[in-house]
Amino acid sequence: GSDGALRAMAEEVWILFCQLHAAQERMARRASLLERWIKNSRMLARCAASSGASRPFIVHRARRA
Repeated sequence: GSDGALRAMAEEVWILFCQLHAAQERMARRASLLERWIKNSRMLARCAASSGASRPFIVHRARRA
């Protein structure tokens, strides 16, 4: 009686654990993608700054102040 119920409960806990683990893996993958995207956009911003694309904007703001 109680043995079967315990086994069923253990199975449910195991399924929950597996689902949680899968969700964590998905989150980790998403986080690393986001990190890569942030790094790439930072590099793009640095390239734009070094090519002088953002210089007129900075000068314009300085003149106003």
